[in-house]
Amino acid sequence: MSKCENCLCVFRDNCDLKRHMSRKKPCTPNPDLANLHADLANLHPPQQICTPPQQNCTFEDKNYGKIKQFCMNDTKTCEFCLKVFCNKQAKKRHIESCKQKNDPTRMLEVEQGIIPIFPDKNNECRFCNKEFCRINEHLKVCKEKEKYHQILLKDKVNVSIQTQNNVTNNVQNQNNVTNNVQNQQNNNNIILNFGQENLNHIQTENIINLLREIRKEYGDNQVYLMAGNLVDSFDNYIRENSQNQNIVIPSCNSQYGNIKTERGWEKVPVDKCLNKAFKHSAKELYKKKESIQNCNEKVFKSETNQQIFSEVKQFANNGLNGNNEETRQLKSSFKIGKLKDRVLDF
Repeated sequence: MSKCENCLCVFRDNCDLKRHMSRKKPCTPNPDLANLHADLANLHPPQQICTPPQQNCTFEDKNYGKIKQFCMNDTKTCEFCLKVFCNKQAKKRHIESCKQKNDPTRMLEVEQGIIPIFPDKNNECRFCNKEFCRINEHLKVCKEKEKYHQILLKDKVNVSIQTQNNVTNNVQNQNNVTNNVQNQQNNNNIILNFGQENLNHIQTENIINLLREIRKEYGDNQVYLMAGNLVDSFDNYIRENSQNQNIVIPSCNSQYGNIKTERGWEKVPVDKCLNKAFKHSAKELYKKKESIQNCNEKVFKSETNQQIFSEVKQFANNGLNGNNEETRQLKSSFKIGKLKDRVLDF
């Protein structure tokens, strides 16, 4: 229903009101109708819903509404169109055919707890505040509604991201607890078996720094030596954790080395002991190639670095097998790093 503000006449459709307002002879105020509307307003004052303060929820309907108070615990109110019914059965029958129930924009509002203000007139759009004869057809193409819908979608994504961040923080907290337990094990001087080293202290940035230092020390044409020394430095990095000191060479003249296994400390010929340790460390270093790439993309843009890791892969497959001068030099350097003063429990 539409009403002329000048003469207070009421029209069924908005188009009839426009025709009335566009006539050549303008309408004149009708005092009788004005008095009648005033009397009706006094007889039927607008009802105000009062709810307890602790149950009131205040929301702001973005740019399309005002602040409204509404009781979310009201069991007789439709959560979609916010109409109030006399009993639960009437509400239940209404929800089956509620038009707002199938509106994607209204469903997003329900998910995010937003309570909009619906206009008093059935033919008025709550998004653009305009009146239409066919309001349902207009709502399908309303641009303001589409803007509002996109805002709700962004808010939903932001809430989803925040939830994921909370989950990530919880995982990090659990990892911190695990690291604390492992640190306590370190304090107890527990020696892990060979091949079961604890690598939690290994940081990718430190491996990159080792590579930088070796590149400064050697020329670009000494790829074999650079790869071997990188494996040697990485092996020393692994042994920094006291749990991983599971290989010991008693002295420079020793013909046997000692390796911690499930059966305890075992004596192994020195060459076999060194070759086994070097091969294992090269394998663990090559596994870090992907994490190095993710940490710093520039590392493997260098052809020299690619060749170094190609040699590391060969060490992981073959170990220190060879009789040339460079191989003997790597064996000697690697053996010195294993000369530890340790009391063995055998």
